[in-house]
Amino acid sequence: MGAQNESNKIWFFWNSGTNVTIIVDHPQFLHVKVEDPKIARPIYFTPVYASCDASIRRDLWAGLHHISLDMDDPWIVGGDFNVITHDGERTGHNTHDRDTTAFSNMMLDSGLEDAGFLGHRYTWTNGRVRKRLDRVLINSSAAALCLQLTVKHLNRTSSNHSPLLLQWTSDDDLGPRPFRFLNVWTKHHDFLAFVSQKWSLPTHLTGMRVRDAEDRVDEAEIVFDSDPTPEHRDILHQVQAALNQTLSIEEGFWKQRAGSRWAGEVLATPADIQTSAIAFYLDLLSTPPQPLDPIRLDVIPRLLTEDDNLALNRSPLIHEEDVYRAVLDFFDGGHLPRGFATTSIVLLPKKSGFIPGRLIGDNVLLAQELLYSLDNREGGGKTMLKLDMAKAYDRMDWGFIYFVLEAFGFDQIWIDRIRQCILECRFSVLLNGCPCGFFPSSPGLR
Repeated sequence: MGAQNESNKIWFFWNSGTNVTIIVDHPQFLHVKVEDPKIARPIYFTPVYASCDASIRRDLWAGLHHISLDMDDPWIVGGDFNVITHDGERTGHNTHDRDTTAFSNMMLDSGLEDAGFLGHRYTWTNGRVRKRLDRVLINSSAAALCLQLTVKHLNRTSSNHSPLLLQWTSDDDLGPRPFRFLNVWTKHHDFLAFVSQKWSLPTHLTGMRVRDAEDRVDEAEIVFDSDPTPEHRDILHQVQAALNQTLSIEEGFWKQRAGSRWAGEVLATPADIQTSAIAFYLDLLSTPPQPLDPIRLDVIPRLLTEDDNLALNRSPLIHEEDVYRAVLDFFDGGHLPRGFATTSIVLLPKKSGFIPGRLIGDNVLLAQELLYSLDNREGGGKTMLKLDMAKAYDRMDWGFIYFVLEAFGFDQIWIDRIRQCILECRFSVLLNGCPCGFFPSSPGLR
């Protein structure tokens, strides 16, 4: 989605999940209010494209100052102001820039300050003169909300102006996913050789190629700014051409990626993702209990004796006083605090078998042996039946568990303790390391 100002020189684009309200439409700026679920409070943006005429720019300074009179919310003003603030922001000629004082006075009267920049110093050039005409201004509210705000002067490509990249973090940002090193990798016999080999290879990621090309342009611009010789100008043009070619390759890559079509609803905000994950697992883990089919007690051996039950119910020997009292309270019939049975659901890909100490390859070997034995016709014909019980542990009926425990010979005291451990279990879903939700379940074992 997008909008433009009345002179059609300023275009403002935003994602569909963001709400943008146009407040002021001016020939030299567009003042908008931006509301987004990812941002704790509204932010006002004012993209600027100032006139080359100093007398016309006075109307721009007056318009920005008028907005500042009632502006207590975060406010970010940025773009091409067509003026510098002091002589250190230009090189290449000695003429004095008009309107420098008026621009600085407007910033002071409006409560705006320069956000600074990273990268090369000048944002505009005509080949002979270089100036910093483009910048970002912020008020005190924006500085407080937008933590670690940075403005980077990107490389010039098809324009004589450098694009400005504005970035910041806030308290609501979940942050990138951390890299997690698995200790089991070190046990592989080729681990050190593999890491050494891969570390020495050049990267083939498109983003890294673009970054390298941008770094070379940055270095060439710094050299040319300090020593503008024809030789340094030629080097700058060469690395700029290489950057344009790299950007063209990256554009083709993202065009192909954009051709992919995804089915279903797209969850764009962290809050939507959390709500969807909680709803899914709440539905999965809260299936109402079903009536039990008749159970044959004659196939369940009674294994526990009276002495076994006495041993199970005997208070354990624990030396730590606080731990001992907590465990003893449970053995005396006390209830478990909810936090004791809290479980975090972590989304992980399946990598091996479901039972500790076994490999999924063991099941494959067992299946092969069984298939081989089918050819043995002694004792009559044979049939193999494969059963795949989806979410087997998640769908265990609690009534069935209690019934089987009693059939094996566990006394009621011990079964009640097992019942407490099952009933008091609560779940949270971990998303980017942050626990979301706190809900119980009805069937299943954890």
